[in-house]
Amino acid sequence: MDVIDLSMISEEEMGELSIKGRPQITAASMVEEFIVPVMKIGLLCSATSPTERMIMSLVVNKLIDVKQSLLKLKSNNRRRIRML
Repeated sequence: MDVIDLSMISEEEMGELSIKGRPQITAASMVEEFIVPVMKIGLLCSATSPTERMIMSLVVNKLIDVKQSLLKLKSNNRRRIRML
C-alpha cells in the first residue's frame, strides 16, 4: 500500500541526484531511505503511553543520521557530476 505520494519529491530534488538526466536514485528509493525512517520516528514519538515513546536524544540522533545520509548522497553526486 502506498502511503506516501511520490510527487512529494520535487523534480528539482531528483535533478540534484542525477547525472545528465539519468537518475541515480528513484523517487521510491528516496522515500524508502529518507522519508520512511522519519515517519517511523514520528509514529514512535506519538505512542499512546509515554513509556513507549522514544527518548528525545535518540530522536534527534536518528534524525541527524537521516539528514547526514541525504547530504552525503547529494555530495557524492556532485563529485560524480564534476568528474564528467
